[in-house]
This record gives sequence, structure tokens and C-alpha cells, in this order.
Amino acid sequence: LLFRPELEKNDNVLFKLWPEKEHSDRRPFRERGFYPYGGFEDFLGQASIETHKVYDAEVVKAGGTSASVRMWADYYGNRMEKIFTLDGGSPLLEVRFALEFRNPELNMLGPQPILALGEKHWTEDVFVVPSKAGLREVRMRPEEYFGEVFFLKEGWNAGRDTVEDVSFVGAFPVSEPEFLHMWMNHPSNGESAHYYAEFQPWVPIFQKTVRYFSYYLWAAAGPWEKGLEELRRRNLVTTAK
Repeated sequence: LLFRPELEKNDNVLFKLWPEKEHSDRRPFRERGFYPYGGFEDFLGQASIETHKVYDAEVVKAGGTSASVRMWADYYGNRMEKIFTLDGGSPLLEVRFALEFRNPELNMLGPQPILALGEKHWTEDVFVVPSKAGLREVRMRPEEYFGEVFFLKEGWNAGRDTVEDVSFVGAFPVSEPEFLHMWMNHPSNGESAHYYAEFQPWVPIFQKTVRYFSYYLWAAAGPWEKGLEELRRRNLVTTAK
């Protein structure tokens, strides 16, 4: 989770349920459905394959200018590795994937943070997507869940809680995903009875080789434009050709 250092409470930009239980936790065959643990989600073969997987983990770097944790798991002969690297001098977090898959039915990855900016996800949160049709602004609708597909001009999406003045920017290579899928969740969702937002780059998985993909997260107080500028300065924002 990405925490705001100026807040006394554990308010942050990511939705988190764990270690609490979902209201449907004791439902028969619950393990076959999506489970909203929160944080950073892989969205691989939902829900029965990816949701409840426990990863091995080790600290690979714990000092200097950054800290890194490597996590890995086996999905029936398909290996996924993730390295989380937190920059020591900024709120930049890198998630680097390495997928070595064999099964052709596991052909798409949707890596994304589950967003709940500030104290809660609500109408004061505005989200921005650089679509090929122009810059799009989206807000949640309290009465329903809904989604949309965006084809991107640049590889990023952003959000800001306009009341608490906290923002988030996610960045990734724009040439890698097929599209960006937005999902505004609603408590009427039987698998996940919560308000939150998702912006998933749908990344094709190539079999019988190693598939690499990196996702960058930036969260801080202030406008999202400032975070986007910091990512541009680090050459982490790419433009579609």
C-alpha cells in the first residue's frame, strides 16, 4: 500500500480488505470466486486460478537508494514472478513481472492497483485517461457499477481525491496492452461488495517464452499532474505510435 505520510490514519490510495473477511466468506465454494483482498491485483485467470494463490517471497535489497522484494508462484506449471521496488527518495513503486507460461488458455494479464483514494472511493474522486479520442475524465456513480474500454494515446492513468487532495498515477509501456479496461465497482457485486475503481491494462501473455512487463505507481498529496510530470521526468511515460 502507498501511504500518505502527512495523515495520522492509515488512509491511502489503494483499497484494502485483508486481513478482514468478505461478507460472503463462508459461502459454499467461495474459493471459486473472485476475492477482494485489495492492494495490487494481477487479474490472471479470474477467479479460481489467481485469487487465492499464496506467493513465496524474499527481500532482495533492503538498503541504499531502494528496497526490493521478489515474489513468485507456480500456477499448474506456469510460473509468475514479481519484483516490487520502492524508491528511497520518492513515492515511486515499480512492479516488474516475469511470466513463463505454457498453457494457452492463460493468455491475458490485467495488472492493476485497486483504487480507493483517501478515506473512501466516492464522487469527489476524479479519474483521468489519455485516450486516443482525447483526455477523458470519469467519476464513479454511487447507484451502479459500470465499465469502459479505452484505447490509449499514452501509457498512464491518474486519479485525484479533490477533497482530501491526494492523487495517484499509474504508468506502463503503452505498446504492451491491447487496451485499458476501467471498472467502477459497487456493493451490489456479489463477489466484492465494495466501492472502488480499477484501471487494468490488458496485457497479452506469450507462451513458451518469458514475458516481461512493468507497472509504475506514484501517489502523493497534490494534483495528479505533478505526479505525471515526475514520471515523465524519469522517462516512464510512453506515447503510442
